[in-house]
Amino acid sequence: MKVGNCSMNWLAKGRNIVLLHGGMVNREIWDEQFPLLAKTFRVVRYDRRGYGKSSDPEMKYSHIEDLSRLFIQLSIDRAIVFGMSSGGRLAIDFALTYPEKVTGLVLVSAVVSGFGYTSHMHTRGANYGWPFYSIGVNYDNTAISSGHSASGIKAPVHTWTPSIATCGIAFISSNKFKSWKGNLLVSGLVSQKLIRCVVNGDKIVEEDVLLSNSGRVRNVVQAPDGSIYMSVENPGRIIQILPE
Repeated sequence: MKVGNCSMNWLAKGRNIVLLHGGMVNREIWDEQFPLLAKTFRVVRYDRRGYGKSSDPEMKYSHIEDLSRLFIQLSIDRAIVFGMSSGGRLAIDFALTYPEKVTGLVLVSAVVSGFGYTSHMHTRGANYGWPFYSIGVNYDNTAISSGHSASGIKAPVHTWTPSIATCGIAFISSNKFKSWKGNLLVSGLVSQKLIRCVVNGDKIVEEDVLLSNSGRVRNVVQAPDGSIYMSVENPGRIIQILPE
Protein backbone atom coordinates (compact mmCIF):
# COMPACT_ATOMS: atom_id res chain seq x y z
CA MET A 1 0.00 0.00 0.00
CA LYS A 2 1.28 3.50 -0.82
CA VAL A 3 0.77 6.50 1.46
CA GLY A 4 2.19 9.55 -0.29
CA ASN A 5 5.80 8.60 -1.10
CA CYS A 6 5.98 5.78 1.44
CA SER A 7 5.30 2.07 0.95
CA MET A 8 3.78 0.20 3.88
CA ASN A 9 2.07 -2.90 5.31
CA TRP A 10 -0.66 -2.89 7.90
CA LEU A 11 -3.01 -5.30 9.62
CA ALA A 12 -6.08 -3.98 11.42
CA LYS A 13 -6.93 -5.37 14.85
CA GLY A 14 -6.81 -3.96 18.37
CA ARG A 15 -4.67 -1.04 19.56
CA ASN A 16 -2.32 0.70 17.11
CA ILE A 17 1.40 -0.03 16.86
CA VAL A 18 3.70 1.68 14.34
CA LEU A 19 7.11 0.11 13.60
CA LEU A 20 9.95 2.39 12.45
CA HIS A 21 13.05 0.80 10.92
CA GLY A 22 16.65 2.00 11.29
CA GLY A 23 18.83 3.89 8.86
CA MET A 24 20.60 0.97 7.14
CA VAL A 25 17.58 -1.33 6.72
CA ASN A 26 13.93 -1.14 5.64
CA ARG A 27 10.53 -2.36 6.88
CA GLU A 28 11.58 -6.00 6.27
CA ILE A 29 13.63 -5.79 9.48
CA TRP A 30 10.27 -6.33 11.24
CA ASP A 31 9.39 -9.53 9.32
CA GLU A 32 9.49 -11.73 12.43
CA GLN A 33 7.76 -9.32 14.80
CA PHE A 34 5.03 -8.13 12.42
CA PRO A 35 2.84 -11.27 12.31
CA LEU A 36 3.26 -11.92 16.03
CA LEU A 37 2.22 -8.41 17.03
CA ALA A 38 -0.64 -8.52 14.53
CA LYS A 39 -2.31 -11.25 16.57
CA THR A 40 -3.12 -8.66 19.22
CA PHE A 41 -2.58 -5.20 17.73
CA ARG A 42 -3.31 -3.17 14.64
CA VAL A 43 0.26 -3.05 13.29
CA VAL A 44 1.71 -0.66 10.73
CA ARG A 45 5.19 -0.77 9.26
CA TYR A 46 6.45 1.25 6.33
CA ASP A 47 9.54 2.11 4.33
CA ARG A 48 10.57 5.61 5.26
CA ARG A 49 11.16 7.93 2.33
CA GLY A 50 14.24 6.81 0.39
CA TYR A 51 14.20 3.26 1.80
CA GLY A 52 12.92 -0.06 0.46
CA LYS A 53 10.00 0.38 -1.92
CA SER A 54 9.36 4.01 -1.03
CA SER A 55 10.35 6.67 -3.54
CA ASP A 56 13.53 8.73 -3.23
CA PRO A 57 13.20 12.31 -1.96
CA GLU A 58 12.80 14.87 -4.74
CA MET A 59 12.49 17.93 -2.51
CA LYS A 60 12.80 18.99 1.10
CA TYR A 61 10.75 16.75 3.40
CA SER A 62 10.24 15.76 7.02
CA HIS A 63 10.13 12.20 8.37
CA ILE A 64 8.03 13.55 11.23
CA GLU A 65 5.42 14.99 8.87
CA ASP A 66 5.50 11.85 6.71
CA LEU A 67 4.62 9.84 9.81
CA SER A 68 1.91 12.33 10.77
CA ARG A 69 0.34 12.03 7.32
CA LEU A 70 0.42 8.24 7.65
CA PHE A 71 -1.55 8.55 10.90
CA ILE A 72 -4.11 10.75 9.15
CA GLN A 73 -4.37 8.51 6.06
CA LEU A 74 -4.99 5.40 8.18
CA SER A 75 -7.24 7.19 10.69
CA ILE A 76 -4.85 6.43 13.55
CA ASP A 77 -5.70 8.69 16.47
CA ARG A 78 -3.04 7.37 18.85
CA ALA A 79 -0.44 4.61 18.71
CA ILE A 80 2.44 2.92 20.47
CA VAL A 81 5.51 3.78 18.38
CA PHE A 82 8.42 1.33 18.09
CA GLY A 83 11.70 2.75 16.76
CA MET A 84 15.16 1.29 16.24
CA SER A 85 18.34 3.30 15.66
CA SER A 86 17.45 6.37 13.55
CA GLY A 87 13.85 5.11 13.62
CA GLY A 88 14.09 5.57 17.38
CA ARG A 89 15.08 9.18 16.83
CA LEU A 90 12.03 9.64 14.62
CA ALA A 91 9.84 8.04 17.31
CA ILE A 92 11.17 10.43 19.97
CA ASP A 93 10.90 13.51 17.75
CA PHE A 94 7.39 12.53 16.65
CA ALA A 95 6.31 12.09 20.29
CA LEU A 96 7.72 15.52 21.16
CA THR A 97 5.99 17.12 18.16
CA TYR A 98 2.68 15.26 18.46
CA PRO A 99 2.46 14.01 22.08
CA GLU A 100 -1.31 13.61 21.77
CA LYS A 101 -0.78 10.93 19.10
CA VAL A 102 1.61 8.71 21.09
CA THR A 103 0.50 6.36 23.85
CA GLY A 104 3.89 4.78 24.36
CA LEU A 105 7.45 4.51 23.04
CA VAL A 106 9.54 1.36 22.58
CA LEU A 107 13.11 2.26 21.65
CA VAL A 108 15.96 0.01 20.48
CA SER A 109 19.43 1.64 20.39
CA ALA A 110 17.77 4.92 19.52
CA VAL A 111 19.66 7.88 18.10
CA VAL A 112 18.76 11.09 19.97
CA SER A 113 18.45 14.39 18.12
CA GLY A 114 20.93 17.01 19.27
CA PHE A 115 23.64 14.51 20.13
CA GLY A 116 26.46 13.40 17.84
CA TYR A 117 27.03 9.83 16.72
CA THR A 118 29.33 7.60 18.73
CA SER A 119 32.73 6.77 17.24
CA HIS A 120 31.60 3.34 16.00
CA MET A 121 29.57 5.05 13.28
CA HIS A 122 32.82 5.97 11.54
CA THR A 123 33.95 2.33 11.27
CA ARG A 124 30.65 0.55 10.59
CA GLY A 125 30.90 -1.59 7.49
CA ALA A 126 34.69 -1.91 7.68
CA ASN A 127 36.35 -5.10 6.47
CA TYR A 128 37.29 -7.07 9.58
CA GLY A 129 38.50 -10.06 7.58
CA TRP A 130 35.85 -12.68 8.26
CA PRO A 131 35.58 -15.35 6.94
CA PHE A 132 38.92 -15.24 5.11
CA TYR A 133 41.15 -13.82 7.84
CA SER A 134 40.85 -14.58 11.53
CA ILE A 135 43.00 -14.92 14.61
CA GLY A 136 40.77 -17.80 15.72
CA VAL A 137 40.51 -21.42 14.61
CA ASN A 138 37.81 -23.70 13.23
CA TYR A 139 35.87 -26.08 15.47
CA ASP A 140 38.30 -28.86 14.46
CA ASN A 141 41.21 -26.63 15.60
CA THR A 142 42.50 -26.06 12.07
CA ALA A 143 43.68 -22.54 11.32
CA ILE A 144 41.31 -20.23 9.44
CA SER A 145 44.22 -18.16 8.16
CA SER A 146 47.89 -17.64 8.86
CA GLY A 147 47.20 -14.23 10.34
CA HIS A 148 44.83 -11.30 10.44
CA SER A 149 46.94 -8.67 8.70
CA ALA A 150 46.16 -7.86 5.08
CA SER A 151 45.62 -4.78 2.99
CA GLY A 152 42.23 -3.16 3.68
CA ILE A 153 41.47 -5.19 6.82
CA LYS A 154 40.77 -3.38 10.08
CA ALA A 155 42.41 -5.04 13.06
CA PRO A 156 40.28 -5.95 16.10
CA VAL A 157 40.45 -3.67 19.13
CA HIS A 158 40.93 -6.60 21.51
CA THR A 159 41.36 -10.36 21.19
CA TRP A 160 41.51 -13.44 23.39
CA THR A 161 43.76 -16.32 22.32
CA PRO A 162 42.62 -19.00 22.68
CA SER A 163 39.13 -17.71 22.06
CA ILE A 164 36.85 -17.46 25.09
CA ALA A 165 33.81 -17.90 22.78
CA THR A 166 32.40 -14.49 23.60
CA CYS A 167 28.66 -14.39 24.21
CA GLY A 168 26.72 -11.76 26.21
CA ILE A 169 28.36 -8.50 27.22
CA ALA A 170 27.22 -5.59 29.40
CA PHE A 171 28.62 -2.28 30.58
CA ILE A 172 28.28 -1.42 34.27
CA SER A 173 26.59 1.97 34.37
CA SER A 174 25.29 2.11 37.96
CA ASN A 175 27.07 3.24 41.13
CA LYS A 176 26.18 0.02 42.94
CA PHE A 177 29.58 -1.51 42.22
CA LYS A 178 31.49 1.73 42.91
CA SER A 179 34.87 1.57 41.14
CA TRP A 180 33.52 -0.90 38.57
CA LYS A 181 31.31 1.75 36.98
CA GLY A 182 32.20 1.99 33.29
CA ASN A 183 33.74 -1.50 33.22
CA LEU A 184 32.70 -4.06 30.61
CA LEU A 185 31.53 -7.56 31.59
CA VAL A 186 32.15 -10.28 28.99
CA SER A 187 30.77 -13.81 29.20
CA GLY A 188 32.53 -16.80 27.65
CA LEU A 189 31.06 -20.13 26.62
CA VAL A 190 34.01 -22.45 25.95
CA SER A 191 36.17 -20.61 28.49
CA GLN A 192 33.42 -20.86 31.16
CA LYS A 193 34.46 -17.42 32.37
CA LEU A 194 32.98 -14.08 33.24
CA ILE A 195 35.59 -11.40 32.67
CA ARG A 196 35.56 -7.84 33.95
CA CYS A 197 37.36 -5.48 31.58
CA VAL A 198 38.60 -2.02 32.49
CA VAL A 199 38.05 0.21 29.47
CA ASN A 200 40.00 3.36 28.64
CA GLY A 201 38.63 5.04 25.52
CA ASP A 202 38.25 2.20 23.01
CA LYS A 203 40.92 -0.01 24.62
CA ILE A 204 40.73 -2.73 27.25
CA VAL A 205 43.58 -1.98 29.62
CA GLU A 206 42.96 -4.50 32.40
CA GLU A 207 41.12 -7.81 32.87
CA ASP A 208 39.87 -9.66 35.93
CA VAL A 209 38.21 -13.10 35.87
CA LEU A 210 35.17 -12.97 38.17
CA LEU A 211 33.96 -16.53 37.59
CA SER A 212 35.51 -19.62 36.04
CA ASN A 213 34.85 -23.33 35.68
CA SER A 214 31.22 -23.10 36.82
CA GLY A 215 29.68 -23.83 33.42
CA ARG A 216 29.28 -22.04 30.11
CA VAL A 217 28.47 -18.38 30.79
CA ARG A 218 25.74 -17.56 28.28
CA ASN A 219 24.80 -14.01 29.19
CA VAL A 220 25.31 -11.16 31.63
CA VAL A 221 22.95 -8.24 32.23
CA GLN A 222 22.60 -5.24 34.50
CA ALA A 223 19.14 -4.93 36.02
CA PRO A 224 17.35 -1.56 36.34
CA ASP A 225 18.35 -1.38 40.02
CA GLY A 226 22.02 -1.88 39.13
CA SER A 227 22.19 -5.54 40.14
CA ILE A 228 24.17 -7.86 37.87
CA TYR A 229 22.95 -11.29 36.82
CA MET A 230 24.44 -13.94 34.57
CA SER A 231 23.04 -17.11 33.08
CA VAL A 232 25.19 -20.23 33.29
CA GLU A 233 24.69 -23.57 31.53
CA ASN A 234 25.31 -27.17 32.56
CA PRO A 235 23.28 -27.01 34.72
CA GLY A 236 21.18 -24.00 33.74
CA ARG A 237 20.93 -21.38 36.49
CA ILE A 238 20.99 -17.65 37.19
CA ILE A 239 23.77 -16.25 39.35
CA GLN A 240 23.70 -12.79 40.92
CA ILE A 241 26.90 -10.85 41.51
CA LEU A 242 26.84 -8.89 44.76
CA PRO A 243 29.03 -5.89 45.63
CA GLU A 244 31.33 -6.24 48.61
